[in-house]
Amino acid sequence: MLGILSFWNNMFHTLDGGPPAPDAPDAPGTPGGSRTGPGQDTDMTTGTTGTATPDLTLMHAAHEAFRRDAERLRRAAGSGRGTISLEGWQVFRRFLDIHHRFEDEYLWPPLRPLVRDLPGAALMLDAMEEEHQRLNPVLDAIEARLYGHLADTGELPGLFDELATVLGGHLEHEEREALPLVEQRLPLADWKAFSDAQRKAMGLSGAAEFFPWLVDARPQPAARAIRGMLPPPVRAICRLVWEPRYARRTTRRPVGA
Repeated sequence: MLGILSFWNNMFHTLDGGPPAPDAPDAPGTPGGSRTGPGQDTDMTTGTTGTATPDLTLMHAAHEAFRRDAERLRRAAGSGRGTISLEGWQVFRRFLDIHHRFEDEYLWPPLRPLVRDLPGAALMLDAMEEEHQRLNPVLDAIEARLYGHLADTGELPGLFDELATVLGGHLEHEEREALPLVEQRLPLADWKAFSDAQRKAMGLSGAAEFFPWLVDARPQPAARAIRGMLPPPVRAICRLVWEPRYARRTTRRPVGA
């Protein structure tokens, strides 16, 4: 358990500088054997490599997971309220809230002064925050109907359609305009602060849910690459324990059961 706790405390630091090769053996002279590529060792404390730029691997993986869940929930709502998994919704909402909260608090504010020289960058960052706010009423309306606070569940298909459309547009906008600036301009110290804040919000239990959520329904090469960011012992725990437990949890207790 202490090993997993230590891993989770250092996980995002490592990825600041780039993920290790999926099945690389321990590299001599590096803590935990982390190596991001030929001749590039990752410092577990600072997360720096020869490139010294934020690594957005988990950011893009999370975006794909949000798209997957939004589409899955949309299809389930179209088939009837009773086919929507409450646990699946809870996982999606939890990670989306964390993701957007800490973008607004830890990612966009330090980026703003670094892109003042770029025409339209300030307006684009304003749009990032506005798009987050636009999603909140849709999420709250869905939740009110899923948990019976509002009886009119006939609106759920339309609400999930709106969620998939608005969220998909936001993620595409962020990937096209905001994330390249994060990669090009944001110092590693600010990226580390953003990563640390999310890790602390998730807690240790977050690791046991976060990685299974990321690999859920991903093609095997992509799933192996994500698992490959974990040390071999934790990688085995993820595949043999965390992922089956996550699958059981997110496929049970449909709405109304």
